[in-house]
Amino acid sequence: MKTFGAWKSFRLEFLKFRRKPTILLVLALAVIDGLYLYAGNRTGRSSKAPSWQSLLFALSIINGIFLSILAAVLASRSMDLEHKGDTWYLLHTLQSGPSLYGGKLLSGLFWLTLFCLLQDAALLLPGKLLGTPEFPPARMLLLLNLGELAAAMVLYELQCILSLILPNQFAALSVSMGGTLAGLFLMFVSRSASIPWTLIISLGVVRMNYDELSRSASYYWELPPASAYIVTALYLVLFLRGGLALYTRMEEGSVLRTSAVLRKSRSVHTLWPAELIKLRRSPVWIAFFALPLISAFIGTINFMQNQGVLSFTWDSLWTQHSLFLGIFFLPPLIGIFCSLLWRMEHTGTNWNLILTLESAAKLVRDKLLAAAGVSALCILWTALLFVLCGKLLGLSDPVPAAFGQHLLFGILACAVIASFQSFLSLVIRSFAVPVGIAAAGSLAGMMCLVKGWDYALPFSLLQLGMGSSNLTESVRALPFLLAGMIYIALCFGLSVLYIRRTDVKTHE
Repeated sequence: MKTFGAWKSFRLEFLKFRRKPTILLVLALAVIDGLYLYAGNRTGRSSKAPSWQSLLFALSIINGIFLSILAAVLASRSMDLEHKGDTWYLLHTLQSGPSLYGGKLLSGLFWLTLFCLLQDAALLLPGKLLGTPEFPPARMLLLLNLGELAAAMVLYELQCILSLILPNQFAALSVSMGGTLAGLFLMFVSRSASIPWTLIISLGVVRMNYDELSRSASYYWELPPASAYIVTALYLVLFLRGGLALYTRMEEGSVLRTSAVLRKSRSVHTLWPAELIKLRRSPVWIAFFALPLISAFIGTINFMQNQGVLSFTWDSLWTQHSLFLGIFFLPPLIGIFCSLLWRMEHTGTNWNLILTLESAAKLVRDKLLAAAGVSALCILWTALLFVLCGKLLGLSDPVPAAFGQHLLFGILACAVIASFQSFLSLVIRSFAVPVGIAAAGSLAGMMCLVKGWDYALPFSLLQLGMGSSNLTESVRALPFLLAGMIYIALCFGLSVLYIRRTDVKTHE
């Protein structure tokens, strides 16, 4: 009966995803995997065809980011409906808690398995286009897929628990990004499995030797250690048992109830802007404060441990502080924030009330200003940590004059991404899908920069403006400012037009 109930819940999960672009998100991430492998090796220094070992190693690294974010997005999307209204009370009259949890696990297993299958095509096609001979050993490819799937299910189980006990999905997704950033750092220290976010890389089947003198890398096959499989199995069992225990006892609000719900509501007559009223008791600022802090800590340690490759300058320190934050983590964080800003409008019949009180232009403007303002504070906080760390390390030279320009351009680029993500969160009622698009777009933006298409995507402006690859190199101000203003005006205009021309939907 429990198995039958899990399959029934699995069908219910598919009803949630039926009109959501989940399949497009999974396909897009696999396509970007393939484009990353192709573009990264085609533009390499050597004209020799890359080996399958080098391609599989790069795939493990990039999936250490993508699969982590995909698992968090799928879990958040699965839990989003349960936190709306009194859905928990209804579901518990139809299904047992373990059956609901089992259905979510089967749903996550389906989507993650589909991604692993699509990534094989995304690996083999670029490999053949680049001239790599034969095919990778079937045994190694199978072990890579099984290892990534097991590690991704660990993350999915963990995110299901977080998305259950944290009704605010911003917090759950922020934990995922912070863990992913920590996992990337630990990868440079040790390949052993420790935290859940290191498992994908730990279960890879290729290892790399880097020669600092020649600055060349060699790759070789090596099976993961038995300890990595044991740790993965322990995590799977631990989170499975923890999830079953929580879902068995779960009633709406019994696991975690935020202080904002417990407090008495105050008068709505206030001078605070509406968007700040929504956010003043929300823990959204924690992620914007914590991620730069984690990035600065990781970047400083990596800077000190790689002095054989990096120079002891402000430029090299900035690359370590801002590279991962600007490329992989800040755009999804802005995406989460914009989804949170539009979440209230998409709930219940709030659209009917809001559009009788505010104009479409003011509504879009307030959200854009809120997202851009918080993102600007994040950039300034990152800059402050960078200067403090440099002084503590003993960098005696003055900070390069171009640093101020990069800060201003980084703030403008955050406003561009905020306008784009705000438009997506307006059009797409799902909380998590725009976040997944931001994660994929950040990598696509990096690829556009490699190709020289500096202004092709909003995300490429952030990496270009912050100067993450070269702090001392100045950016052409006029084209950058023009591209930024065009993106903001276009997204703002489309948002206002969409609200004015689209019928209001008052249900999911």
